Amino acid sequence: MSSRAKTAVLTGAVVLFALIAVAGVFLLRGAEQTGPLVVIDAGHGGGTSGVGVDGVREEEFNLAIAKKLRSELTRRGYRVIMTRTTDSRVATATIPTWRWVGLKKRLWAFGVNTSLNERAAASHSDLQSRVDIANAANADVFVSVHNNASRKPEIRGTQTFAARGDKAGRALAASIQDGVVARTSSENHGAGGSGFYVCRWTNMPAVLVECGYFTNAEDVAALKSPRYQARVAEGIADGIDRWRISYPLTAKEPQIAAENPVALAAAVSAKAHPDGGGVAVVMPADQPALGPPASALAALLGAPLLLSERATLPT
Repeated sequence: MSSRAKTAVLTGAVVLFALIAVAGVFLLRGAEQTGPLVVIDAGHGGGTSGVGVDGVREEEFNLAIAKKLRSELTRRGYRVIMTRTTDSRVATATIPTWRWVGLKKRLWAFGVNTSLNERAAASHSDLQSRVDIANAANADVFVSVHNNASRKPEIRGTQTFAARGDKAGRALAASIQDGVVARTSSENHGAGGSGFYVCRWTNMPAVLVECGYFTNAEDVAALKSPRYQARVAEGIADGIDRWRISYPLTAKEPQIAAENPVALAAAVSAKAHPDGGGVAVVMPADQPALGPPASALAALLGAPLLLSERATLPT
């Protein structure tokens, strides 16, 4: 690539990155720590989760466990960033996200999706904002803390997921699953692959831990206990510790490298979906200044350049 093209791409990155910036995010770093950087994501927030036994909300358990995990990892020498520390959403505005577009040929495109209703758009934006935090921080590990639900109230236990194409993440999920079950004696539903948004679009080994079922009375009784929450956190930390023996982070290259956030997300898409999914660059037609950098970015990615009136995704 010529120096002029590289300059154009980097110039475009500055402009495009502004489009995906997230306001109102609380970042907590362990200032005195020097170990690997872990982003802890307390799932949901702001009244967006389901209601379970005794009227409990998943997001409350998620945050309580995430805070204890922060304390445990900090104690073990890790650096930590929290995506949220209060009962609130992470994103405060609608931001560009990823989705499939196209009829004859499916493409991954990045932009604001105006075909979504307000609630769905807010949910997608919230997920992307969590991904943005981890990618911008160049984190070593991403852990999203959740609790599960089922229409069958007798189902209980723990399960951990990673993106299907993430070999290191799958190993991390298995290690964390073993760690939590060992500490809590929770029913073991194993570790598996998934298409969860926060695992797919993060540029580091990423997992989503379903610590228990907030629709099961026994799990809820346990999850209400601060001591049990601490044991869950200890189990997650144990899993990360053991996983690092097989995947020494100091020797690892970034899972996927790219020159800017948009190219990074495109590269993650291509790696996570080897079944033919492509990438499209979406550019607002009313901002001609973005033309040269957007064209250079499309050329860099080998992707089509799609014009949109309001930086939205075409249908």
